[in-house]
Amino acid sequence: MKPLATLGCCIVTLGAVGARAEGFLDRVDDALTFSAHDDQLRARISGLLDLEGYRFQPPAPGLIDTGSDSLFNPRLSLFLDSQLGSHVYVFAQARADRGFDPGDRGARIRPDEYALRYTPWDDGRLNLQAGTFATVTGTWNRRHLSWDNPFVTAPLLYENFTAIYDHEAPASPTKFSHELDEPKYEYNPVVWGPSYGTGASASGRLGKLDYPSR
Repeated sequence: MKPLATLGCCIVTLGAVGARAEGFLDRVDDALTFSAHDDQLRARISGLLDLEGYRFQPPAPGLIDTGSDSLFNPRLSLFLDSQLGSHVYVFAQARADRGFDPGDRGARIRPDEYALRYTPWDDGRLNLQAGTFATVTGTWNRRHLSWDNPFVTAPLLYENFTAIYDHEAPASPTKFSHELDEPKYEYNPVVWGPSYGTGASASGRLGKLDYPSR
């Protein structure tokens, strides 16, 4: 068979395989999507599987918690998005991994987010939200998923440890200019990452002004 004909057959075969795979994914998406009451009630389950691998010269950089020179961190993220009409939105997010900041510990399953959002007006001037969810401030929180994050790990502000503990400040401002005395995981970075706190928030847009409050 001539090389050109062989190449043509390969392209046709790959196209057929791709079409079948796309059809399968479409069927899975349809099976994970629910609607009722003339589409006034809609719900969808989706997921993301990441296979992360790190290799570095010890000590581990940033928030990676390991004494080794490498770490493998598979992560499964599941999302639930549900909407009732145009004003009520419910969402949830769960993960199975070795910690949001990966480490040597074994894999665990945890619910990260589950909240209800109510938007009284269609123009988005006010959103009322209650539950457990990521902080409404900051920009990296909105793009920390692997497909949205252009960095290998978090930006510097989220991984640069300071002398501040979880529950207390350093005894003197000079502590900020000295090396840390204890393991770095005892301290907090400049900005804490997607901290999933429990509470309520109000946010929205008024003209060109975006505002959050929590």
